[in-house]
Amino acid sequence: MLDLSGNELTGDIPVEIYDVVELRDLNFGANLLFGPIPTQFGALTKLERLVIGPNFFSGTIPSEIGELLELVEFRMPTNFVNGTIPTEFGKLTKLTVLDLSNNLVDGTVPSQLGNITTLREVLLGVTGLSGSVPAELCAIAADPTLALDILVVDCANNPPTITCAVPLCCSSCTNVTASTARQ
Repeated sequence: MLDLSGNELTGDIPVEIYDVVELRDLNFGANLLFGPIPTQFGALTKLERLVIGPNFFSGTIPSEIGELLELVEFRMPTNFVNGTIPTEFGKLTKLTVLDLSNNLVDGTVPSQLGNITTLREVLLGVTGLSGSVPAELCAIAADPTLALDILVVDCANNPPTITCAVPLCCSSCTNVTASTARQ
């Protein structure tokens, strides 16, 4: 476990971190780190928990994070990350928590997230996502034998930027988008 949260660290993540291949829990939350999210996270294949927000990261979410097959928790709230959610995230079949809230991610929620039947908390509020929550993800929320209890998206805007067409799919709707939250 390496918890460097809340230390006012600035700049880039030190490259030496990626040599610690046995690392299972890495927390860089609540710092002042900036720049793109390093693709080298993909080398930490034993990671079970990765927290990289809040910070000031920008750029896109590296698809290499979708190769972290042991990942149980990925928290990246409150950054300046844009682009789409990588479809490779559908391979994270042990993931229970996915927090991409308060970022500039856009596009649609990938249907591949419906492959992750272990999900219990998905936080996608205050983003630029649009379209509908995929039926595959709603199926997890609707199945009482599965554990997805929290699914938050921006579906309360008028007009909504994202819809929850399946009844009881979304547990909470925010009414703020990333573009208005950053002003």
